Amino acid sequence: MVPNNGRAELLAPSIEECDHITKYFNMFMPSQDPKSRGNKHFKVTNIQKIVNPKLRSKWLEHFCDAKETNKENPSLQLTRLLWHGSGDTKPTEIYEDIRFGWKINYSSQKNLWGNGLYFGEDAQYCHKYVHKVSEKKKLIFLAEVIVGDDIISLENDTIREPWKKEDGKTRYDSICGVRHEKSWIWVVYASGTAYPAYLVEYDES
Repeated sequence: MVPNNGRAELLAPSIEECDHITKYFNMFMPSQDPKSRGNKHFKVTNIQKIVNPKLRSKWLEHFCDAKETNKENPSLQLTRLLWHGSGDTKPTEIYEDIRFGWKINYSSQKNLWGNGLYFGEDAQYCHKYVHKVSEKKKLIFLAEVIVGDDIISLENDTIREPWKKEDGKTRYDSICGVRHEKSWIWVVYASGTAYPAYLVEYDES
């Protein structure tokens, strides 16, 4: 049996890292405000940092490949911190895995941009896909995703890999699109190009 060496380490709420992640979460999620009535609110209860050296090493190989491929465009933002809800899949099955983390073959064939791995900058949009510990407690990933040279696309469920560039030889690294006029989604089509950096636990009330 191949040992799993990925683990989640609880971060102290007082550190700056936690503050940045909580603020990013609250950019789109209504924070818990006792003066507000009639709407749901969300409060981060803890943040765990994922430590998985083997998975991280393989992610860095993909990152170096993307950096080399896009060396003519040094100002390009190669990575983004994006949210992901794992649904019925337990988060441990992703962050303990030492080969891929997220697996392409586990993704749905009925997604809006085809059979890929989906990540969003809007935590509220991703909320509908999160892993539910209980009716109140939820878990959502914050992943470091290699988006590289992305291309905007309309919804197309036949996509299996990013479009070819004008040279007809190389391809874009990822595809992005917008949902509900505000929620930007990035899709990658290779396992190992997204690293589960953090697991955020929050309460819904």
